[in-house]
Amino acid sequence: FLLLTFNAEAGFALGAAAILAIAAANTVFFGSVAVFLRRAYHVPVEALLITAAVTFSFWNDNHAVDIVRSAPARPMLADAFAAWTASAPRSEDDTMPIVIVTAEGGGIRAAHWTSAVLHTLDDDSPLRFSDRLFAISSVSGSSFGAAVYAGLKTDRRGAPGQRDVARRILQRKFLAPMVGRLVTSDFAQWFLPVPIQ
Repeated sequence: FLLLTFNAEAGFALGAAAILAIAAANTVFFGSVAVFLRRAYHVPVEALLITAAVTFSFWNDNHAVDIVRSAPARPMLADAFAAWTASAPRSEDDTMPIVIVTAEGGGIRAAHWTSAVLHTLDDDSPLRFSDRLFAISSVSGSSFGAAVYAGLKTDRRGAPGQRDVARRILQRKFLAPMVGRLVTSDFAQWFLPVPIQ
């Protein structure tokens, strides 16, 4: 509990399933302590915890989001498309095929599939897929796969082995640190008067 509270990156080593199993064991331990205090000393632990959670929630929030007041204005879709078509390479017959990708959600499976399909199409050099790709519309897990593809295209343009790099990125246990935070510091946060960062 303390390890994941103060070092969420330890979740990478444990994995989300192991963290949930540890959280279940911690629930049994803390629940047993609460039952013991109630029976042995007649301390209303549940009432005290609920009161603390309600009271501290008025000022204790470690999820504050910084709001950027001067966000840059995005171009209109028509303007972005016009700029893209002006710079997109044309085919030998002076046509310009346009590709728009849509990908559905489905967790890490969708992330792997989206990344794999986009990289496979990109590896087909006669297709010139990335030159013809205008937009990717995705949701949930496929957004992660699409972001990996787009990031590699931006950061490693033309570098070989991008599909293997994407596979290694997607094999990381990115969910584990978030689950670790959820079941430790975010949970304990409810009952403490000061935030845990």
